Amino acid sequence: MSLKPLFSLMRDGRLSPLLGVGAGLTSFYKITWLAAAGECGLLGRLSAGPATFDSLAEFFAASGQGCEALEAWLQMGVRLKLLSLSPRGYTLRGLAKALALPENDATLAMVEEVSGLHHKLIAATLPKLRGGQLWTLADQDGELIARSSRILEAFQAELIRNTFPARGALTSGAGRLPAEDELVTQLRQAGYGAVKTNNLLPGDRFVAFQAFRA
Repeated sequence: MSLKPLFSLMRDGRLSPLLGVGAGLTSFYKITWLAAAGECGLLGRLSAGPATFDSLAEFFAASGQGCEALEAWLQMGVRLKLLSLSPRGYTLRGLAKALALPENDATLAMVEEVSGLHHKLIAATLPKLRGGQLWTLADQDGELIARSSRILEAFQAELIRNTFPARGALTSGAGRLPAEDELVTQLRQAGYGAVKTNNLLPGDRFVAFQAFRA
């Protein structure tokens, strides 16, 4: 194989950007594939063990050319080292196997949130601005965010314990909540007179709160 194209790319300064982009593509494909596998139920289906192609085709209601598309999609998982293929069928591998475990559901939800919501926010914000539109809470998946937020539970609990010493009847919580003043108003309307809040993550509406009955 001739090295002239390579030398041409180097000489023109195009090789370094090409390699830089290429280095990130595998991670992008992995995150996207894992999110899709989680959302469509493949991780749950394979968590019990290997499955043949025919059983997966039935699971996804694929037939005809749909079977070809399904096989290509599964083979991408094999190339990304997230699936393995043996005479017994397809088996989860590596990160896909880990994310299929119930105790890692929060991490899987974070992957799905990054692939869906975060990608949408990055890719579609400027077109929305040109159209005079802004994102709203309706554009978010509250259930998914609640699942992914659990990844910080241990840190949240420790911070809440250290920040708010327990006393009397109280309620507490943490997560992506309304603006701080709105949250305080809602708690006071519910009968909690003494309300303390603390931002857990700078620049983000990720708030811990503790409120005491008046």
